[in-house]
Amino acid sequence: MALSLNKLTAMFAEVRGEQARLEKRLDECLRRREDLHSLPLPREDFAKIVDGWIDQAQTAYPSKLRQKLESFIDNPLKVPNWGDNGFNPLMIWSSTTPDPAAFTFLLKKQIRAGVAEALAVWDWPEKVGPPQAERFKELEKLDKEITDLQQQLETIKRAARGQIDE
Repeated sequence: MALSLNKLTAMFAEVRGEQARLEKRLDECLRRREDLHSLPLPREDFAKIVDGWIDQAQTAYPSKLRQKLESFIDNPLKVPNWGDNGFNPLMIWSSTTPDPAAFTFLLKKQIRAGVAEALAVWDWPEKVGPPQAERFKELEKLDKEITDLQQQLETIKRAARGQIDE
């Protein structure tokens, strides 16, 4: 059965149209992926991340303090005075350097309020992307779609070169 030239031309046009549709969608996906990597977070989402950093910074202090003071719990008569041989029982600083974990733990409410106030007065970009959790989900879907589109385009190109595997 012979294909007419018109049918063959129509098939090629259909394939070219499908290729153009796939390339357009791939381009859209790649641009969206770039946006997700580059657009700023919404201010509220960024504030939650910074708040998480405050939590992380302060978590070490209670265990560090306990390690420092534990030996004195059962030996109350052997507790040195503040400053004896550099004794710093609250571990708020070492030598002349403040301990960020201690300060963050002891002043976490004030630090949180100050950081929130600072973020509130910053100029924030008008165009922002979605919150971080949504970005990761969308990126995962986009990466799968991009891979699928690239495979479909490669199949079309191989078919055009007559290299399609049956």
